[in-house]
Amino acid sequence: QMVYAVANSTAATSTTPVSPFAAANDVLSSLEVGKAYRFRGVYYLSTTFTSGTATIQLAFAFRNAPVIFKYNYKTYNQNGNNSTFEKAALTASNAGTTISSASTFSTDRVVEFEGFFTSNATTASTLTPQILMNSTGSSTVATAGSFFEIEKLGTSSQTLIAGNWA
Repeated sequence: QMVYAVANSTAATSTTPVSPFAAANDVLSSLEVGKAYRFRGVYYLSTTFTSGTATIQLAFAFRNAPVIFKYNYKTYNQNGNNSTFEKAALTASNAGTTISSASTFSTDRVVEFEGFFTSNATTASTLTPQILMNSTGSSTVATAGSFFEIEKLGTSSQTLIAGNWA
């Protein structure tokens, strides 16, 4: 399954998360019990600086907590005049994870992320990708073209997804 933005998201202005996608497509409502899932996405983020030193965070909200959750991300400037990643790391938290430096001026960024999780072992769940700021003072929107993909791999104990290892 895949969702992509055809318009800018609602602005994230504080620690209250918002979805990068339109309300009709912001919640994946069909996570099965005890399944392994792989996901990846690219968000094109535009931050408007007003005051302070707010950072951008990614979060992944589940109706029922996953058993395992892990992803890596890379954040970099959209204009291409920077040869290094602003931030790149691995995290095992679906809660708000800081993926940018402090915003002290308006700028556009790209964040690429990918990872996996095992859904709740006893109850079906939903997943909502989100962005937020760690404090007030700046705002960030996910712009058109941002996307999120997810693929069910199988049972949480299945180690071979397809094909044969020779």
